[in-house]
Amino acid sequence: MRGLLSWLDSAGLDSADPLADAHGRDFAVRDYKTHLKTVRNQSAHTVNAHITALDHFFGHLGLGAVLMRRDEPPSAHAVR
Repeated sequence: MRGLLSWLDSAGLDSADPLADAHGRDFAVRDYKTHLKTVRNQSAHTVNAHITALDHFFGHLGLGAVLMRRDEPPSAHAVR
């Protein structure tokens, strides 16, 4: 949560308040997911874990789970 809140503080989003509006939440989480993947270079497993934590957080706020597709992690049998 600290990562999302810090990112929200610096992102300057133009959409509805992501902490009070489900539509704003989904747009903010979509952009945060992109940030995690591109800027922070996080794996699919880590990004999915962040989204799961956000599901719980927003559930406690009464906004429900994030409407966000999880990324498919690479196969454990993938050839490197």
